[in-house]
Amino acid sequence: MFVAPVGLLLQHLKDAEPELHAGLTRIAAAWNTEAQDLALARVWPTLPKIAIDYAVAEPASAVYDVAVIPGDFTWDDVGTSRPSPA
Repeated sequence: MFVAPVGLLLQHLKDAEPELHAGLTRIAAAWNTEAQDLALARVWPTLPKIAIDYAVAEPASAVYDVAVIPGDFTWDDVGTSRPSPA
């Protein structure tokens, strides 16, 4: 789980993955407008496929903008296409 100010996450994304940041910014600008579906159809498939861990968390960690807090909860990685081990 990530808890952070949106501006901080976006700045790290912009610094580490400028192409992804630019594409998401284009989609966000079209959100809730008539251009939303077109933006999603044109931009989304072209975006780099990278986990938030690599795109944001690791670069943020390198400059001490991340803290890890232990938690007692189960984990299911929704970003993977592989089944979780039983």
